[in-house]
Amino acid sequence: MTEQEVRNLVAKYSIRLVDEQTLYSIVPKRTSKSKMEEIQKEIKSAKPQIIVYLKQQKEEEQKRRAAELERQKKIAGIEGLDYLDHLAHEWNSYSDQQYSYIASGGLKKRPQEPVETLEEASARFPRAAAYRKARGYEMTSNDMKSAAGRKAMRRIKDGEDHLMVIQEMEKEWNKAAGEAVINA
Repeated sequence: MTEQEVRNLVAKYSIRLVDEQTLYSIVPKRTSKSKMEEIQKEIKSAKPQIIVYLKQQKEEEQKRRAAELERQKKIAGIEGLDYLDHLAHEWNSYSDQQYSYIASGGLKKRPQEPVETLEEASARFPRAAAYRKARGYEMTSNDMKSAAGRKAMRRIKDGEDHLMVIQEMEKEWNKAAGEAVINA
């Protein structure tokens, strides 16, 4: 049985590995006895291949999870990033409350301004500010700008010089935008 056939069989019957040698599968409720026996025979004949395939899938999933955990650790290691994100949220909230205050004609309680500006906090945490800027690029709808931001985020997260990375990100985006204008 080919790997594709094994993959299809696993997907078709939702085959799972219960332990090292036991498989679990789901078949439709209204399956006749003869069809059930046929399915069981098909699964049994490919059991060793199914087990190998499922173990490989499990290993790949564990590797993906470990890589994601490592990525999250690196992001969490960027000093001040959580603080800047929280401060940005506070300023957005303040802006909404200020608008509401003005719209009410001053009848509501005047909102309190956050204790620090984003600019001040960004000066204290330049690497986090650079990561936020790269993340802003990454979140745009333009594919070229998004790719530049994604690359910069990865580089900052991996410890490269944030000033150089941001400079290169902006240069890459300006070049791509300039080419787009010329080709338009």
